[in-house]
Amino acid sequence: MEISQLRFKNSKGFILFVCFVCFSFLSQGQTNEILTAYKAKYPGNHIVQTKNERTVTIKYVKGKPTLVYHYVYEDLIIDKNGANMLSEYAIDFTSFETVSNIEAYSLIPSESKSKKVVSNNMFTRDAEADRGIFHDDSKETVIVFPGLIEGALRHISYDITMTENDFPFGFIFFDYTPTENPTFKIVSDTSIHLLLKEYNTDKIKLKKEETISKNIRTTTYSCDNALLLKPEDNSPNIRYYAPQILAQIAYYNYKGEKVNVGANLKDLHTNYAPNVAEVENEKPSPEITRIADSITRNLSTNLDKVRAIYYWVQDHVKYIAFEEGMGGFVPRQPNAVVDKRFGDCKDMASLIYSMLKAVNIPSYLTWVGSRDLPFKYSEFPSGMCDNHMITTYKEDGKYYFLDATNSFQTMNASTGFIQGKEALLHLSPTEYELTSIPVRDENYSTVYDFSSIKIEGKDLVGKSHTTIDGYYHTLIGNYAKDVLAKDLNKFLTSINQRGNNSFIVTGGTMQNVLNRDTTGVINFDWTCKNYCTNLDDAIYINMILNKNITYQNELKETRIAPFELDHQSADKYVVELEIPQNYVVSHLPASASFHSDIVDFDVKYEQKGSKIIMTLDIALKFLILEPSQFAEWNKFVAQKKKAISETIELKRKK
Repeated sequence: MEISQLRFKNSKGFILFVCFVCFSFLSQGQTNEILTAYKAKYPGNHIVQTKNERTVTIKYVKGKPTLVYHYVYEDLIIDKNGANMLSEYAIDFTSFETVSNIEAYSLIPSESKSKKVVSNNMFTRDAEADRGIFHDDSKETVIVFPGLIEGALRHISYDITMTENDFPFGFIFFDYTPTENPTFKIVSDTSIHLLLKEYNTDKIKLKKEETISKNIRTTTYSCDNALLLKPEDNSPNIRYYAPQILAQIAYYNYKGEKVNVGANLKDLHTNYAPNVAEVENEKPSPEITRIADSITRNLSTNLDKVRAIYYWVQDHVKYIAFEEGMGGFVPRQPNAVVDKRFGDCKDMASLIYSMLKAVNIPSYLTWVGSRDLPFKYSEFPSGMCDNHMITTYKEDGKYYFLDATNSFQTMNASTGFIQGKEALLHLSPTEYELTSIPVRDENYSTVYDFSSIKIEGKDLVGKSHTTIDGYYHTLIGNYAKDVLAKDLNKFLTSINQRGNNSFIVTGGTMQNVLNRDTTGVINFDWTCKNYCTNLDDAIYINMILNKNITYQNELKETRIAPFELDHQSADKYVVELEIPQNYVVSHLPASASFHSDIVDFDVKYEQKGSKIIMTLDIALKFLILEPSQFAEWNKFVAQKKKAISETIELKRKK
């Protein structure tokens, strides 16, 4: 026990330390004292992870490094809800992993001392697929813990042996569960060298200890102070802000020979290249050639041919994600994809690649990570940087990132969920290129919304004209392509909410909404009941009809997670109110304005003859807002809140 722990003697800190050192010897009264201390330390939580230890041992097996992960978890139930949360534990694994040495038990408190209950009820089943995955080969061994109650401690430990040694590994020190003293240990032969990188560890007091004994290096990372992360609205993946370490084997020296595994981007591409070799070498089938020729026959430029093939795959191949063994890494043959008319991202990429090859247009299979992954090839070149595949076409120095998983994405921009990411282009079995996918600024995704409104009693009657571009158009187009004519008004009502819940579209049309490469136009008539306030001889009306111009209000100073948008945007709303006969304007709100590096916001009112015109402009100029920028955002929110609460006043003429 370290000296720093000794100082907690006769204090709550000492009680908590005792909890996971000698829990089995505690009486019910002592357990209650521990629970009271933890409830005070972590209010509102149901469990506390008193032990989270992971040891990665890398040893030689038949001349090759083999990785074995040893996991140890102990979780204390601090209220009744926690018992239900911990009644089962699932060990997930794939065909690349073997599970062994499972130890599972619980310590149930009693009047004298805790009772150890071994968990022998275990079964293995197919794991539930991740979001968006139709089928994969993941399994899970489920362990049942019977009789858990408040104050019980659940223990689980097990080993996972990897069949491949080029996969990265790592450790997240803190997440959404209160965790005490997390520990990550790497044990390896000194001839095995690692590539290692820390992320967000400046938020914690990370301790590192390294020892070498008999050619075995042991590196231990630990942290005494607790950092509890919270799920937050509109936040990126937890890996963007959780303290963590990533590592992988860079190279090893065995019997005088240096063997590279994952020291740099060249090694990563060398490992990846065999996965696409079959697609790269396959000759387009007669059917692929026939389709490619038929849709490009009357087109003169390569760019138009690429666009035609890209859109054909979007329109005719259904996206279904598969992850099974090497099937999670190796694209299926394009001939099979075109026959079945469905596939995952790799399959769609390989089909686009093959169809372009059929008309003698070069393109490049490309690995890329979605924005769920914060990691960069240029910082830590590994499989942690990508979870997606696309095809890239280059012309006159411009890159076109073809991602058919979004069936309505224009070729003029990448899909929104990969913008800003690094892309690894496969040029040949020995050549690659690293480039960055541009982030589209606020002027790419725009909405212009003009509404002409009249007051009828307490109701509003309006006519609106809306144009949509960029990612707005992609989103609406994806929805609109499946809307039947009889459901058009209902659809337009759902995407154009304004005023209050009584808003309804009574008639409308769409032009070019189903054309990817033009501006979408929507015209519609609508009504909104009981929106105006009539008091004596005055009418009060708020002309900002869409109160949800941003879906995020103040960001708390205590929030650790960044704030994320799907895309940048620039919106303009113009509302023109016809002043009712026998009424005059007695009050117009003052103009409001806010400008910064992250947001621009302007509202102004003016009277022109018998009409009042409100114009609101808002531009969001970021994808991810870091906590250091929250104060600036909150200044904008204060201005916005005041502006959207303002009303105009009309008075009856006397």
